[in-house]
Amino acid sequence: MMLCEKEACTGCGACFNICPVHAIQMIEDREGFARPVVDEKVCIRCEKCTHACPILTPVSLSRDPAPTPFAAWNRDPGVRKSSSSGGMATLFGESVLAKGGTVFGAAFDTHFVVRHRAAHSPTELALFRGSKYVQSDIGETPRAVKQELQNGRPVLFIGAPCQVAGLYGFLGGDHEGLLTCDFICFGVPSPRVFREYVRHMAKRYGSPIETIAFRNKEWGWQRFSIWIRFQNGREYRRLFRGGEDPYTCGFCHGLFLRPSCYACPYASLPRLGDITLADFWGIARKEPFPYDTFNGLSLILVNSPKGRATWDSLKNRYVAVERTMEEAFAGNYRLGEAVPRPADREVFFNVLNECGFEEAVRRHLVPRGPPRWIRIKRSLKRLLLHLPIKRLRPRFAP
Repeated sequence: MMLCEKEACTGCGACFNICPVHAIQMIEDREGFARPVVDEKVCIRCEKCTHACPILTPVSLSRDPAPTPFAAWNRDPGVRKSSSSGGMATLFGESVLAKGGTVFGAAFDTHFVVRHRAAHSPTELALFRGSKYVQSDIGETPRAVKQELQNGRPVLFIGAPCQVAGLYGFLGGDHEGLLTCDFICFGVPSPRVFREYVRHMAKRYGSPIETIAFRNKEWGWQRFSIWIRFQNGREYRRLFRGGEDPYTCGFCHGLFLRPSCYACPYASLPRLGDITLADFWGIARKEPFPYDTFNGLSLILVNSPKGRATWDSLKNRYVAVERTMEEAFAGNYRLGEAVPRPADREVFFNVLNECGFEEAVRRHLVPRGPPRWIRIKRSLKRLLLHLPIKRLRPRFAP
């Protein structure tokens, strides 16, 4: 029996789920990431965990090494607007539900912990919409997926590339009736840091949080903001890419990602999922794109015959425009390389553990905000929008 090295472990849960005697538990480490811990007294040395681990036993599947990138969006404007990008994941999920199947994806629970769960209805499926910038608790999802497949139900699994790899490792390869969607992943942040952030914001605003939206589109898909509503009615909204919010600032700098993210083996082609989802960042930088992107745009890569069959069966429910792989790479660097490891990452976690979250924020996550000239420009714009407009009359009117 051997588990992979700590720095390489993705927390996919394949070893935990496959252990026949429950000798492995997923325990949170000092940085807040779930890691497998083996009870040597219970372990029977069957080595099933070693064979299921996608790091120790890499998954080998037939996938297109050069898939055609599509810029796509759901024809349902409501779904498109409430999704992070173009609302395509919902479309794939609806197709599986229509066949009597089950969709597994990540959603917030009542305490704002992100967990993988099953959806059996459109209402439950809607909970998977929107980005959750924190590593999800995979729990016993692989076991549930296997049970659904054994019962003859089609399954769609949506997750990070490492979670898709872990599912295939647990199942021992592909499976008839299983459709997987991975996404181009920047990296998975620490659940502990997010938990501390939620506590910090509730304390700061004097109320528990009611709703969190990482990708609010009020200002458009490309100028999205983090939006939090508190139970006392107060609201908090900051531009995601403006460095105005401590959590999103740290996320964008890769400060508190899982160690394996800095050497991610899945930030490459070919992909493991039957279909890959992402935002089509960088669209129209070089080649015009004559469509409105205000409410979101997805990048879609169809990687397998199974994915192609699903893609083709839904073509009357989405709009898709073929683009180039060069354009896809230009806006999504994680399609070809992992995020660099920040030099002050370990210092941040040392401060977090020794001095607490507030001090870690003060030293490492102080919102920088936009440059002064942009703040002045915004203030003037808001002022002009609220000035009363007087009707001009001709100087020599009779």
